[in-house]
Amino acid sequence: MSSTNPMDTLTAKLPAGWKAELDGDCILLAGPRNPDLAERFKRQKGRWDADRRAWRLPAASIKSLPRVFANSAKADPGAETRARAAEIERWLRYVEEKALQGWVYQRGVEEATRLGIEAHPELAARLAAAIALAGKRRAADRKRDEIAAARAAAAKWLGFIEENLRNGKGWYGKGETVVREKLAILMAAGSETADIEGRLAALRQKHETKTEPAAPGEPTYRLHGGSGYGCHGWHAGQVTRNRAGDIEKGEPEFLFVLSSSQKFFREDGLSFGVGDESGYVYTAQCLAATEAESAPLRAELAAQAARAEARRRLRALTEMAQARGVRPEPWQPFPQGEKLHNAFTIYGGGDCWVIAADGIWYLKNNGGDGDCWAENNIRTGGAGAIGWRLDREEALEQEVRGIADILAVKTD
Repeated sequence: MSSTNPMDTLTAKLPAGWKAELDGDCILLAGPRNPDLAERFKRQKGRWDADRRAWRLPAASIKSLPRVFANSAKADPGAETRARAAEIERWLRYVEEKALQGWVYQRGVEEATRLGIEAHPELAARLAAAIALAGKRRAADRKRDEIAAARAAAAKWLGFIEENLRNGKGWYGKGETVVREKLAILMAAGSETADIEGRLAALRQKHETKTEPAAPGEPTYRLHGGSGYGCHGWHAGQVTRNRAGDIEKGEPEFLFVLSSSQKFFREDGLSFGVGDESGYVYTAQCLAATEAESAPLRAELAAQAARAEARRRLRALTEMAQARGVRPEPWQPFPQGEKLHNAFTIYGGGDCWVIAADGIWYLKNNGGDGDCWAENNIRTGGAGAIGWRLDREEALEQEVRGIADILAVKTD
């Protein structure tokens, strides 16, 4: 006469999303959070095992456990469904959080699937969207890395061209070929190339027009600086900005370096302009730079100023959002929409702006060590964030978008 294995019987009668396994003289039960079942497990002398994230019950209770599950289902027919949906939501938030970083949290996907996410169309749609977002972010990361690598390579080979000119070796044709290859990659990726093209053109012009010393009567200007004051020197062919004091005296704002030198002082450097006890003093003989020669540097300085202004405006918007925005009660789902200036980190810091259907959100990640998590009202998959919602006004939306474009921190 065959006998039924109690463990097989229990496993067959477990609700969806629950798992059981023997662990010595105990049974481990893992599944969705359910307050009613928790109380019933305690009456069976069960306890919560935080390390295993499961209920640990005596093995002697194995035959009564199917009845425990059945009685809980009768007491509140919808409790199990709600508990399973809540557990799916918990794993889904982890998946969504990791998707923002460009990778799929596979365990979260597996757990949500095991818990029956397909029976919850809204949650299933969020899971599909998170997986798609992770793919987009990975593609964006690859594109960003490709752009960064091309820009770094172009800068390196432009440096080789400059070195050749500085050492009197003439034009470095291979360097130009490589730079133009990198320019093609950047153009195909839709990246800005004006700075690299301008620098290459300026080097070509220097090679063709500035190979001789200054013409008789042409005014020259002298630069000098010490390493102790943060000066790193100059090199022939370089375009640099003149000192503010000399510009005020009427000298040109931008200078073209004809020649440069450096001298090392082992001691008493403060007496010779080093700015430290020992170090270098640098000098350079220059001409006034032409408009074409100074164009790349002008563009770079303008971009730096634009970024500084964008950061100032972003700080002002952040303060305005915290002062005027509506701060909903916890817990609110992470706003769905276009994320701008997404600076969230895996360590619980950073902030983010979201253009959502119900408004414009400013979110401050508040999950780091030392943060007061009780202030959080937005789910993130981690400890949470603090969110403020502003009315979706066109002027504010354009302002946030403009800042994100300048600071290059826009994400889908």
